[in-house]
Amino acid sequence: MVPIPHPEALQSFCEAKRVPRLTAMENILTSLKDGDPKPSSQSYARLVAAAKAQTGVVATWNGAQVIMPEDARAFGEADRYIRIRRVVFANVLEGAPPPRPIDIEVRDHGSYKWYNFTAYDTQNVCVEGQRAI
Repeated sequence: MVPIPHPEALQSFCEAKRVPRLTAMENILTSLKDGDPKPSSQSYARLVAAAKAQTGVVATWNGAQVIMPEDARAFGEADRYIRIRRVVFANVLEGAPPPRPIDIEVRDHGSYKWYNFTAYDTQNVCVEGQRAI
């Protein structure tokens, strides 16, 4: 199993005195349902606007791998991993029951496209803390 690396870039829309939590993002990605992504009906700008409105984070990777055998096969990958470039983590209400929708830019037969996945981890990606300088 390939570990999910830290994102190469983060765009945070967390409230004041809150910071992005990397382990929350990793946990959400590893809780994705395999085998049922839907093409996203929203533009990237609308996804970012939702993350701003609900607080959240946009994380960017350079083809990070997430183990999802069924989806990897459907997206034309030769192994069991999907490749992700960006993820929009728009927070859900505290205590909301799973699942939660999550929008991910995934490599699909060589080009990146936005898909809506189902994640079963509903924790907030913004937690109390101070930003590192």
